[in-house]
Amino acid sequence: MTHARRVWMTGAAGLVFGLATVVQAQMSPQPAADPGADKKPEEPPTCLGPDGKQHTFPLKVYDETADASRTIADALVKAKAEGKRVLAMWGENWCQFCLFLEDILANDPGCKPVVKSDYIWVRIDYGQGFAKGTPKNKELSEFYGVTQWTQRPDGKTMGAPALCIIDPDTGRTVGTMDPARGCLTGVMGGNDMVAKPMMLNRLFDEGVIKKFLIENRPAAKPAVGAMNAAMSKAKGESKRVLAAFIMPDPDSERLSDWLGRKDVAAALDSAFVPVKIDTERMIGGREMLKEASGKPVFPPFMTVLDASGKPIADAPRITGLPTGDAEIDAFIKELSKGGKIGDADRAVLVKSLKEAGAPSISEKK
Repeated sequence: MTHARRVWMTGAAGLVFGLATVVQAQMSPQPAADPGADKKPEEPPTCLGPDGKQHTFPLKVYDETADASRTIADALVKAKAEGKRVLAMWGENWCQFCLFLEDILANDPGCKPVVKSDYIWVRIDYGQGFAKGTPKNKELSEFYGVTQWTQRPDGKTMGAPALCIIDPDTGRTVGTMDPARGCLTGVMGGNDMVAKPMMLNRLFDEGVIKKFLIENRPAAKPAVGAMNAAMSKAKGESKRVLAAFIMPDPDSERLSDWLGRKDVAAALDSAFVPVKIDTERMIGGREMLKEASGKPVFPPFMTVLDASGKPIADAPRITGLPTGDAEIDAFIKELSKGGKIGDADRAVLVKSLKEAGAPSISEKK
């Protein structure tokens, strides 16, 4: 954790200040100058970010108003539905190191795909009390094995930021106990991932973080298992399967998030049993997409299957969320090829699509 103020430095070619000459006029006495009149307000403290720019404290990495328990609980529900795990990042908005770790998780070419594919990533705020050992969410972090203020067997403390990986099936942090560090293997503190040597523009070791993410990601599941469960439910309820094929990319995420909305799920429930097949994370997902689409396409792709898993006659071919009234109308008409959608449910879907505000996606061949 680093607190910093911007320091203006001059080198050999530094700034040259002119010499001001004050001429005192021989006039009547002037009012005494206010000693605070020319005092400039103190600039807020800043730190150097991974982009090479100065960032003002407090940073905007963590939502300081969020209910941390609820944030994790909601993430666990979503992770369970998508066959992922929760990646919790703990820290506070006065921590320069947090800015660097966030950048690695969001942008590093080795870490970013793993995060997007296998995790629901949440950020949990410790607040300014962290430096004094009296943070917010201390008990919560320790419940998940992130013990910041206890000296470990290796002589280190956890350090901020810290990461832990939570399994939605158990609600607990994954991994076994690491005797050398005195914590679970599914926990990583800032001191565990610092770059050696640490440099101004490389505080953390991307390779160490990637290894941690890969070693603790959920095991790949067969796509046929998810599809069979959906087909069985569809058959029992006289519905059809709404199959959404996705991958770790923004277009797929928008479609997945839309399908995950409670109002959308309720509106689709009268005719469909939705199922998400991640072609990159589920065994056999790509082959299943090829069979369902009838020709080569890339996710996102959504269509309707009968209870045996075969595309229905004139099956819809939906390749992403629409934008604008005309595209939304076309989207609903295409979806209606797969099952009857009542007026009330149609209104809910139209409203949800307008709120989603996602850009249209042309079919990718």
